[in-house]
Amino acid sequence: MTKLIVTWILIGGMNITAYQPLEVQTDNLPCEPANGKFVHMDGVAVSRDLHKRWGGPLNFGDTLYIEGIGVKIVNDVMGKTKCAGWEAGECVRRIPIMRSIDVFVWTQKEEAYYWKKFGKKKVKTWKVRFEESHKSK
Repeated sequence: MTKLIVTWILIGGMNITAYQPLEVQTDNLPCEPANGKFVHMDGVAVSRDLHKRWGGPLNFGDTLYIEGIGVKIVNDVMGKTKCAGWEAGECVRRIPIMRSIDVFVWTQKEEAYYWKKFGKKKVKTWKVRFEESHKSK
Protein backbone atom coordinates (compact mmCIF):
# COMPACT_ATOMS: atom_id res chain seq x y z
CA MET A 1 0.00 0.00 0.00
CA THR A 2 1.36 3.43 -0.95
CA LYS A 3 0.53 6.54 1.03
CA LEU A 4 1.27 10.09 0.02
CA ILE A 5 2.65 12.14 2.90
CA VAL A 6 2.33 15.90 2.52
CA THR A 7 4.44 18.11 4.79
CA TRP A 8 3.78 21.85 5.11
CA ILE A 9 6.69 23.95 6.40
CA LEU A 10 5.91 27.59 7.17
CA ILE A 11 8.71 29.75 5.79
CA GLY A 12 7.09 32.95 7.02
CA GLY A 13 5.50 36.18 5.87
CA MET A 14 6.77 37.21 2.44
CA ASN A 15 6.57 40.38 0.37
CA ILE A 16 4.64 39.54 -2.81
CA THR A 17 5.25 41.28 -6.12
CA ALA A 18 4.73 40.31 -9.75
CA TYR A 19 6.87 40.53 -12.89
CA GLN A 20 6.43 40.18 -16.63
CA PRO A 21 8.88 38.67 -19.14
CA LEU A 22 10.27 42.07 -20.15
CA GLU A 23 13.98 42.90 -20.42
CA VAL A 24 13.49 46.00 -18.27
CA GLN A 25 12.16 43.75 -15.45
CA THR A 26 14.47 40.76 -15.96
CA ASP A 27 17.52 40.54 -18.23
CA ASN A 28 18.23 40.05 -21.93
CA LEU A 29 16.53 36.59 -21.83
CA PRO A 30 13.19 37.47 -20.22
CA CYS A 31 11.50 34.12 -20.95
CA GLU A 32 14.36 32.06 -19.49
CA PRO A 33 14.33 31.96 -15.68
CA ALA A 34 17.40 31.16 -13.59
CA ASN A 35 16.68 27.41 -13.66
CA GLY A 36 17.38 27.46 -17.43
CA LYS A 37 13.90 26.29 -18.42
CA PHE A 38 11.00 28.25 -19.93
CA VAL A 39 8.82 30.57 -17.82
CA HIS A 40 5.34 29.33 -16.87
CA MET A 41 2.26 30.65 -15.09
CA ASP A 42 2.96 28.61 -11.96
CA GLY A 43 6.49 29.97 -11.64
CA VAL A 44 7.87 32.38 -9.07
CA ALA A 45 11.20 34.06 -8.46
CA VAL A 46 12.43 34.15 -4.87
CA SER A 47 14.80 36.64 -3.27
CA ARG A 48 18.35 35.40 -2.88
CA ASP A 49 18.10 35.08 0.92
CA LEU A 50 15.42 32.40 0.35
CA HIS A 51 17.37 30.33 -2.21
CA LYS A 52 19.64 27.43 -1.19
CA ARG A 53 22.53 28.80 -3.26
CA TRP A 54 22.74 31.72 -0.79
CA GLY A 55 21.86 29.74 2.36
CA GLY A 56 18.05 29.84 2.19
CA PRO A 57 15.48 27.03 2.53
CA LEU A 58 14.24 26.93 -1.10
CA ASN A 59 15.57 25.41 -4.30
CA PHE A 60 14.48 25.28 -7.94
CA GLY A 61 11.48 22.98 -8.31
CA ASP A 62 10.24 23.43 -4.73
CA THR A 63 6.48 23.74 -4.35
CA LEU A 64 5.11 26.70 -2.40
CA TYR A 65 1.65 27.46 -1.11
CA ILE A 66 1.15 31.23 -0.90
CA GLU A 67 -1.88 32.40 1.07
CA GLY A 68 -4.34 34.16 -1.24
CA ILE A 69 -2.56 32.94 -4.38
CA GLY A 70 -2.26 29.16 -4.26
CA VAL A 71 0.39 26.70 -5.38
CA LYS A 72 3.49 27.96 -7.21
CA ILE A 73 6.85 26.46 -8.23
CA VAL A 74 10.26 28.09 -7.58
CA ASN A 75 11.94 28.51 -10.97
CA ASP A 76 13.73 31.84 -10.77
CA VAL A 77 15.77 34.12 -8.50
CA MET A 78 15.24 37.84 -8.07
CA GLY A 79 17.96 40.46 -8.51
CA LYS A 80 20.13 41.51 -5.56
CA THR A 81 18.67 44.98 -5.00
CA LYS A 82 15.72 47.25 -5.77
CA CYS A 83 15.42 50.99 -6.06
CA ALA A 84 14.38 52.70 -2.83
CA GLY A 85 14.74 56.33 -3.88
CA TRP A 86 14.14 58.23 -7.09
CA GLU A 87 15.18 61.73 -8.15
CA ALA A 88 14.44 63.20 -11.57
CA GLY A 89 13.55 59.73 -12.92
CA GLU A 90 16.81 58.17 -11.75
CA CYS A 91 17.35 55.62 -9.00
CA VAL A 92 19.55 57.26 -6.35
CA ARG A 93 19.40 54.63 -3.58
CA ARG A 94 19.26 50.83 -3.77
CA ILE A 95 18.43 48.35 -1.01
CA PRO A 96 18.71 44.54 -0.84
CA ILE A 97 15.65 42.50 -1.79
CA MET A 98 14.81 40.26 1.18
CA ARG A 99 12.01 37.79 2.06
CA SER A 100 10.29 38.37 -1.27
CA ILE A 101 8.49 36.31 -3.89
CA ASP A 102 7.91 37.63 -7.40
CA VAL A 103 4.98 35.93 -9.18
CA PHE A 104 5.30 35.48 -12.95
CA VAL A 105 2.51 37.12 -15.01
CA TRP A 106 2.02 37.90 -18.72
CA THR A 107 0.25 41.28 -18.55
CA GLN A 108 0.52 44.66 -16.85
CA LYS A 109 -3.09 44.23 -15.67
CA GLU A 110 -2.11 41.06 -13.78
CA GLU A 111 0.96 42.78 -12.35
CA ALA A 112 -1.19 45.69 -11.11
CA TYR A 113 -3.60 43.19 -9.52
CA TYR A 114 -0.81 41.77 -7.32
CA TRP A 115 0.35 45.26 -6.29
CA LYS A 116 -3.22 46.24 -5.38
CA LYS A 117 -4.06 43.00 -3.55
CA PHE A 118 -0.83 42.50 -1.61
CA GLY A 119 0.88 45.90 -1.54
CA LYS A 120 3.16 45.99 1.51
CA LYS A 121 1.47 43.11 3.36
CA LYS A 122 3.45 40.11 4.55
CA VAL A 123 1.83 36.99 3.10
CA LYS A 124 2.12 33.59 4.81
CA THR A 125 4.01 31.14 2.63
CA TRP A 126 4.66 27.42 3.07
CA LYS A 127 7.07 25.02 1.41
CA VAL A 128 5.13 21.87 0.54
CA ARG A 129 6.89 18.49 0.37
CA PHE A 130 5.39 15.32 -1.06
CA GLU A 131 6.73 11.91 -0.08
CA GLU A 132 5.50 8.41 -0.79
CA SER A 133 5.41 5.90 2.02
CA HIS A 134 5.40 2.24 1.08
CA LYS A 135 4.01 0.11 3.90
CA SER A 136 2.85 -3.46 3.72
CA LYS A 137 -0.26 -4.62 5.55
